[in-house]
Amino acid sequence: VQSPNGGETWSGTRTIQWTATDPDGDTIDTVDIYYSANRGITWNSIVTATANDGAYDWDMTTVDDGGSYLIKVVASDGTLAMPDVSDGVFSIVNPIANNTQITIYATIRNYGTTDFTDINVSCMIVDQLGNVVLENVCWLGAAELFCEHKTISLISGASTTLTWTWTPTYCSRYNIYITVHSNDDNPNDVILGSMIKVVDDPATQDEPVNNPSNIMPNHIIVGLNDGIDIHALDSTISDYGGTVLDTIDDLNTILIGVEGDIQLFMQKIKSRDEVKYAEPNSIFEVAQEVTDDPYYTYQENYLNEIHVPQAWVNGWGDPNNGIVVAILDNGVDYNHEDLKDHFGSVKGADATQLVGVGSDPKPDPAGTFNYHGTACAGIAAATINNAKGIAGVANVRILAVKVGDGEGHINMWAAHKGVNWVVNYAKDNPDTVKHVIISMSIAGRPWLIEEWWEAFIFPWLIAKGMARLTLLQACENAWKEGHLLVAGSGNEGKDKVYIPASYDCTIAVGGEDIWADARNSKSNYGEELELMAPWYAYTTKLDNTYDSFYATSAATAYVSGVAALIWSFDPTLTNEQVRNILRTTTTDLGPAGWDKETGYGLVNAESALVAVGGEEATYNVELSPETMSDSIEPDETKSYFFTLTNTGNMVDKYSITTTGVPAGWSVMVDPNPVWLYAWTSTSIRVRVTAPSDAPIDQQATITVTAKSYNDLTVLDSSTLTLIVKELTKDQSQEETGVLGAGHFGLPMSNVYSVAQSFVPTQSNLAKVKIKVSATGAPTGDLIISVRDSLDGNDLAYKRITPSSLGWYSDWVTFDILDVSLTPGQTYYIVGRSDSASSDSEQAGFYTWEVYISTSSDAYPNGETYANVGSGWVSIPLFNVDMTFQTWGY
Repeated sequence: VQSPNGGETWSGTRTIQWTATDPDGDTIDTVDIYYSANRGITWNSIVTATANDGAYDWDMTTVDDGGSYLIKVVASDGTLAMPDVSDGVFSIVNPIANNTQITIYATIRNYGTTDFTDINVSCMIVDQLGNVVLENVCWLGAAELFCEHKTISLISGASTTLTWTWTPTYCSRYNIYITVHSNDDNPNDVILGSMIKVVDDPATQDEPVNNPSNIMPNHIIVGLNDGIDIHALDSTISDYGGTVLDTIDDLNTILIGVEGDIQLFMQKIKSRDEVKYAEPNSIFEVAQEVTDDPYYTYQENYLNEIHVPQAWVNGWGDPNNGIVVAILDNGVDYNHEDLKDHFGSVKGADATQLVGVGSDPKPDPAGTFNYHGTACAGIAAATINNAKGIAGVANVRILAVKVGDGEGHINMWAAHKGVNWVVNYAKDNPDTVKHVIISMSIAGRPWLIEEWWEAFIFPWLIAKGMARLTLLQACENAWKEGHLLVAGSGNEGKDKVYIPASYDCTIAVGGEDIWADARNSKSNYGEELELMAPWYAYTTKLDNTYDSFYATSAATAYVSGVAALIWSFDPTLTNEQVRNILRTTTTDLGPAGWDKETGYGLVNAESALVAVGGEEATYNVELSPETMSDSIEPDETKSYFFTLTNTGNMVDKYSITTTGVPAGWSVMVDPNPVWLYAWTSTSIRVRVTAPSDAPIDQQATITVTAKSYNDLTVLDSSTLTLIVKELTKDQSQEETGVLGAGHFGLPMSNVYSVAQSFVPTQSNLAKVKIKVSATGAPTGDLIISVRDSLDGNDLAYKRITPSSLGWYSDWVTFDILDVSLTPGQTYYIVGRSDSASSDSEQAGFYTWEVYISTSSDAYPNGETYANVGSGWVSIPLFNVDMTFQTWGY
């Protein structure tokens, strides 16, 4: 790969350039081209079977911007395929389209205070660049409940006036906005806003109440004071025009349906001494950011960011250890192939039904976000090491608690019941449930009024009965029972942590942009923020599928999984201790210590486990041999094999780099990067090509370095020293035939070995050639080595596989590492094989072609030897010599 080859910044359409040739002269007609957006972790096809003409125009406008791109070109001669990859990463930064300029000339009138009469909203819009359709021109009232869309078409310089009529139905203060979006998906959005307060009488001031867009119609939740019987107000509720729909005795809470004036009912019921609070049954959302633009498609980077693989040296957890992650969401696909092993006979509960709790927490069959709970469950606790899908953070049991629908709407009563169900389930099953992490990827505003009013102090809100106390009561009870609660801060980029994350009893989690080591711009922040975790994930979706997922929902699930790892390692810890460990073992982000943007920092699973006595992950690898020397001819490609051994205690990925490569030379490493389990090894091939104009005796000292893939820490290195030489043939015996009657070969297997002696005149041996064939289907490699005595050690050896040989005899080159020889001394070429040699398996073996004559000695400087298991013996009959050539300098 010639371009891009590292360091470039590309955009739009650019030309990928390469050269692809075959040293054997075979034709390479086409190549395949791939790109990676994540430093080679995953590859995506650009084009297959494109002409091998050295250039391909690539349209990059459909890929995401990023700084970790690589190009790979794969060439094949029909038998072997060989890739080459950009030497370094390059960036793609596509310009943002901006072909529309919109101006709103007239502002919305600030209406001040009005009554329930019709309100006219109008504005003038001018398109200055023209000839586009402007879509979704809408004005927003009452938190989008009364959003009305209009579509207009304008030419350059034209204008139009739009008018809407709205009749408010609730006493409240409303922000009114007009938003214009162009149809090019990259608009100059223009937002123009004004505020209006609607009251029964413009001369009075009534207390604000919740907007109707996020409450359950005609539903009120009442919390009774401690010691008050749950049925004490039954007759009063009926007298006020209400009906008791459901109760939770443990928490002393009542769900009431109201026919008639819901505001009047609330005012009356709150005046009762028995009542702690009364509030509408609010609807809030699953904490999911809606977009079609996933950033990355696999999970590895995100798990490494919070040191999950490093923590796994202390164990993955166990679904039977009593540690449970309860996914409080809109249901979980408990039959998913990567989740089903972590569900017990009780899958969870369905708290969405109006009365009571059901037993089937499966997601709704349809809906924009019906996959949401399944995605969160996968991040926290998908099955690890089962050869399927992904790996969750912890191998622990899952409980699915359904509190919302397929559109992501979650009402407070369902969440209230859901949390309480988890607490009671744990109480009823002490033998199988030791600790529960209640993972809540949901978010709602912490009080029931518009944003401009939020400057009022929270105690005043409580006194007025406007704080959302229903879910708070359930969460506080779960905390008192010893469970851990985790929730997302919200996804609007606001300086405000939403409920339930803002509760003191809940860990508030924000989303981190792992590429910037900072808060994702859409993640909420504030005084209650505690921890950060990756904003993105690759996780389980419905029906055995997998896909990208993101927002503080993902971050919440990561933290829940880490908490499960901590409790799995030490189940004697209290919820307060686990929470403190999570806080004090973070990777700090932003200013030192706690800050409202990133809390205490990024959760760190490894540090958390070490803090409770776990083993620290060790990153040790050994690259061997330490040194290797060889010769190489001009325009020659040779492969050198190093062994990489993971002597650390964890699975990890390692990157292999090379330095010291002379100009014009080419080096490729394969595989790279490489995964290694603890105490395992793998072979690393370094493929070197010297240019055709490489001067004789030029020396290349190439350093091969093993690094940690994530932080590029140098772990070990070896040195490959090459010298350019022109090789010449020294000794040879190229005659074939047996007593003049045709070709014949001696067999080689793991029992039968053959050797030929020779006397060199050169001081360095670089290659050995023999005439050999494969008969049948040998099962092992053919090994040719050079020794200074028949029973001595190999001075050098080379293996070839059965697929490299045909059934007919042909000269095969064994490109050994250079061997220093003493001219005039006898050396031996030894042939043997890994193939089995029993009579039943003689259908597959190697044969080394031989020359046998009664009249002449084809190679008088050497002899042929055989070893059939009892030692080497010279073949006494006639004049016998194997076919061979030695090449050196």
